[in-house]
Amino acid sequence: MYSDNKYYYKLIALENTYIISFNIKEIKPSIKLKTNIFLRIIHSQQLTLKNYERMNLILKHRYIKYRIIQMILLLFLQFGVINNNSIYIPFHLSQKYLTIILGTNKTIVNQTIQQLIKKMIIKYSTKKIMYINNLSKLQMIISY
Repeated sequence: MYSDNKYYYKLIALENTYIISFNIKEIKPSIKLKTNIFLRIIHSQQLTLKNYERMNLILKHRYIKYRIIQMILLLFLQFGVINNNSIYIPFHLSQKYLTIILGTNKTIVNQTIQQLIKKMIIKYSTKKIMYINNLSKLQMIISY
C-alpha cells in the first residue's frame, strides 16, 4: 500500500507477484553480468512506473472527454509511426477497447472521436487505424 497527501493506493496482485528490494551499491562490481541484469531490471521498473503514472494522470481527469483525448495522445506518443507529415497508430484500435481501458461507455467515446473527425483533427480508417494526416493538427487536439 502507498499513500501520499492526496491519494491512497491499494495494490491487488492478479497473479503471483514478487517484490525485489536491493541496494545496487552493495552488489559486487566483479560480477558485471549480474550487475547488468540488475540495472536492466531497475530500468524496466522505472519505465513501468512512468507508464503507470501517465495512466493515472489520464484516469484522474474529471471529464471523460479529456480522458479520451489524452489516451489518444498517449497512444500516438508511445506507439505512433511517423511517415512524412502524418502519424498513425499501427494497430487496430476499436472504440470498444477505449471504453474498456478508460472505464466509460461506447457512446461517449464515439461522440468524442466523431467530434475530432468532424474538426478534421484525426481520421479513423475502416480497419480501425487512427491517424493524423498533418502533424500541425496535433496543436488543435491539445487546445480542443
